[in-house]
Amino acid sequence: MTRLAILDDSASVRANTATPLEPTIATRKLYVHTFGCQMNEHDTQRMGEILARKGFTRTEAADEADLVLVNTCSVREHAVQKALSELGRLRQHKHTRGTRIAVTGCVAQQEGDKLLKKYPEIDLVLGPDNIFQLGALVDRVFSGERLAYAELDESPGFQFLGSESAGVRSGRTSAFVTVQKGCDKHCSYCIVPIVRGAEVSRPLEEIVAEVERLVDSGVADITLLGQNIDAYRDPKARRFDALLRAVGGLPRLRRLRFTTSHPNDFSEPMARAMAEVETICEHLHLPAQSGSDAILKRMYRGYTKQRYLEKIAMVRALIPDVRLTSDLIVGFPGETEEDFQQTLALVDEAGFDGAFVFAYSVRPKTPAAPWPDDVPEAVKRERLHRLNDALSATAIRRAKRFVGRVQEVLVEGPSRTNKDVLAARNRHNHVVLFSAGGEPIAPGMFVPVRITAEDSGYSLRAERVSTEALRCA
Repeated sequence: MTRLAILDDSASVRANTATPLEPTIATRKLYVHTFGCQMNEHDTQRMGEILARKGFTRTEAADEADLVLVNTCSVREHAVQKALSELGRLRQHKHTRGTRIAVTGCVAQQEGDKLLKKYPEIDLVLGPDNIFQLGALVDRVFSGERLAYAELDESPGFQFLGSESAGVRSGRTSAFVTVQKGCDKHCSYCIVPIVRGAEVSRPLEEIVAEVERLVDSGVADITLLGQNIDAYRDPKARRFDALLRAVGGLPRLRRLRFTTSHPNDFSEPMARAMAEVETICEHLHLPAQSGSDAILKRMYRGYTKQRYLEKIAMVRALIPDVRLTSDLIVGFPGETEEDFQQTLALVDEAGFDGAFVFAYSVRPKTPAAPWPDDVPEAVKRERLHRLNDALSATAIRRAKRFVGRVQEVLVEGPSRTNKDVLAARNRHNHVVLFSAGGEPIAPGMFVPVRITAEDSGYSLRAERVSTEALRCA
């Protein structure tokens, strides 16, 4: 456990902040900008709940906020730079309104009190394991202190922060539930073990109880979260397949998802649970990172391309219609054109339905940090372009199998690009776009549709059908 310095620098705050009247509890407004993964989204929800109990209400306008949370990600350099750019934009609100600014998440854990010294507009730096302290720390911030709390808690008794009551999520149909945190894999490029710590798993009964509360409040779609979720092993040595069966068997739960998996830990018992438990959705996100054995070895991934393909074959033998997505990195130190060609070949051999692709960036304190970043940026960009083209072609080919099917989709709301079109999600985690046809359809409703077309491979077009058509499908 690492404890960072706690700064109390009221004079500095007064020097860098306007001093309007202190907002009353009833009038405080909160603005949040979240970067990064679903774990960060979950942390943002927890922080919002804590601050709601302190009297804060959410606003979508930063210039109205009394408190701003910038929840950061440090897995990629690009995400770090975007978060720091956001701080620059927020600085004006501090001077005009006296807005307090808190930086949370992985960059907060990575940099700690250095952020306070480098960015005088920041009032609070808070690591992910210290979220439970947010309410008390915000009170101190509004009293004029500047604080940095970034302790990693790697103890078996770590208290996971879940939703505290059914009413917290009233009106939501989907929810995240954390089951495990941290990672022991120490891949050479990855900063997660540094900013999230060692693996700690949550007791199975505690997870089941939280899901039951959420289902009681109307949640029908649950995503279990963990940095290396397949390594789940609770204090009674129960593994992830046991957790999947326990949660997936709960009455009234309609859909169960999970992320993120690791090829070394994903096992046949987990695949069998996916195949046998009706609520578990037919989607597996299994990051490959590279198709080159030489690069996988330098990445400390612990498997070969062939071993990865064997895992996929095992899953598809049990779940033929599974949708498979992945993560891929280009431009890792030492990657040759031949190495990259092996990644292109993996896209075709694995038959990915989609993937997140990244150009390698050096992350501080990782094993690869001292290694020469010897693939030129222009080459990284060109390889990203070729890889995206290959993935797009494969995704389009794979998505065509859905055309003509009748499926039940969970409505999320209007499409971001066309308010007359609804965006929903099928069990395979495709975004499905369809017209309501003048009928009142609210977010959270399950609606039967017929898939009419693939849309660039990553989303599907559909039309409304009757419930009877769904029963006959």
